[in-house]
Amino acid sequence: MVWLATAPLESGYAYMLSSAMQIVDEYHADLLWPVGEGLQVIASDYSGQHRQATHEVYSFIVMTWDTLQNWLRLSSSNYRA
Repeated sequence: MVWLATAPLESGYAYMLSSAMQIVDEYHADLLWPVGEGLQVIASDYSGQHRQATHEVYSFIVMTWDTLQNWLRLSSSNYRA
């Protein structure tokens, strides 16, 4: 098992997400891989929570802190004119 749910029940959404990741890891052992160094980060984005929306979209990306820093650097360079 790779994922260890550590968020306390009082943390609400973080607890639910962490628990869901642990369940996924239990049923799909090859989906997650261990992180030997550094921190693991989960970033999320949401859209469609307004009256006119016909769909809601939830997206999550799981990566290490170092990978996040590289991604931020690369993505910000793509937006420069």
